[in-house]
Amino acid sequence: MKKTIGVILAVTMLFILSVCTAENRTDIEQSLLKIRNNEEKEYTLSTLEVGTLSTDAVDGAKYAAQLLDHVRFEQTDVSQWPDGEYVVLNFPKENLYYMFFYGNDTMVGQEKDGKNTLYRATPDQTGMSALKIMEQWVDAMAAVFPPRNEQNLDADTVGEFVDGSYYFRLKIREGDAGQWVADDLSQDDSVVRLGGTKMAYDGVYEVRYDPVADGEMNVAVRHFVEGVCDEVHEFILRVKDGKITENVGGSYTASPDDSDLDPVLSGEWAEVNTQFTQMTVTRNEGRGWNVEIVSPLTHGAYVFKANIAYDCDLDGFVYSDGTFYNVPISDEENPDLGEPVAKDVSGIFHFEGAEGGNDGEIRLSWYNSRQPDEQIVFERLQK
Repeated sequence: MKKTIGVILAVTMLFILSVCTAENRTDIEQSLLKIRNNEEKEYTLSTLEVGTLSTDAVDGAKYAAQLLDHVRFEQTDVSQWPDGEYVVLNFPKENLYYMFFYGNDTMVGQEKDGKNTLYRATPDQTGMSALKIMEQWVDAMAAVFPPRNEQNLDADTVGEFVDGSYYFRLKIREGDAGQWVADDLSQDDSVVRLGGTKMAYDGVYEVRYDPVADGEMNVAVRHFVEGVCDEVHEFILRVKDGKITENVGGSYTASPDDSDLDPVLSGEWAEVNTQFTQMTVTRNEGRGWNVEIVSPLTHGAYVFKANIAYDCDLDGFVYSDGTFYNVPISDEENPDLGEPVAKDVSGIFHFEGAEGGNDGEIRLSWYNSRQPDEQIVFERLQK
């Protein structure tokens, strides 16, 4: 009995010790643990020389383990923050990144949600540093992308086959405020997979696709502005004998200009079936349109407001900031809608019968995430 109690106490103490150790870990140690344990894939490395790199062709767990095993990270006075360039380990979805300074390899900076923290990085071996491990990591990731063909540097888009992989490169427009994103292709039945991406500081975005199994597969690289796709490059990659051998066709699509769509979209609309639910569409000063839908007490009793923008990938107008209000049961002296009953509703408007429709009328079909099975079709009212 005493032996059993002793075993239980020992196991309990180990558990408590492990919990305490986890709680005492710094932010950078917790981030590295996620990479080492393959719990975190959404990270990038970047330097001024090579740009921003992302690839799972390199085992990031290996480098994260070296940092955890051979470097001790202790928080220190942020007033000692070094100047100069650095290697960046970035976790974009967490709004978190770490800076490994070239000018002082014993310091690592952290910025999280706009707040700075500074760590002293002490290695356990002479000649080793956190910066050296990061440089080795960057070099390994950069080696995934071969040098560009000098003859193709002036082209807006270039596709090349190198050692069985396919590299797609495109030039970034000057002043571009958006973001290019390649399909992650993580599904089990993939014929190809996304081997990595590289955003060079000379304005070139590069995507690597690696073979998985023989066959053909559609891939796409999309450009997003404020979450809306306004450009997309699509093509089909063919894999044979374990190598990507051919790019079968391809297409490029860009959203129409807002000024071209505005005469068709802005104005007053009404539900086709009842005419009671009314919609007003007005052009924004910036990008997209404001939409307000009013459904009376007899037909839903709500007011819906959102900002919509045209998404070329979906061929429709998307929104993610939709807000529902209850129609106030009051007179014109109290027009306040009060608190919304639903916020951040997403959905889409599609043109119906705009091109080649039987009746020649332009209609808009409205879907929203709160009631995905419900569709309301609006027709344009005569001015």
